[in-house]
Amino acid sequence: MLRAAKTRIFLLLLAAFTTLLALTPPKTAQACFAYDVETCYYANGTTCQLSDCSKYNNCNGSQVSCYYQRTVCCV
Repeated sequence: MLRAAKTRIFLLLLAAFTTLLALTPPKTAQACFAYDVETCYYANGTTCQLSDCSKYNNCNGSQVSCYYQRTVCCV
């Protein structure tokens, strides 16, 4: 096979692959509401997590101080 023919076939395959890649729909992004999780300390020195996301909130009563720990999705 001639070198020019090999080049044409390669370019044709590359164009077909690029077209298929461009036509593939993007993955849908999942909506995520971000919630802060804070580490809190009771007067006796024990800790708990405080968040608007109930999954991460295990604090009961009043805490002495709270510090930012991380941001999470609540799903």
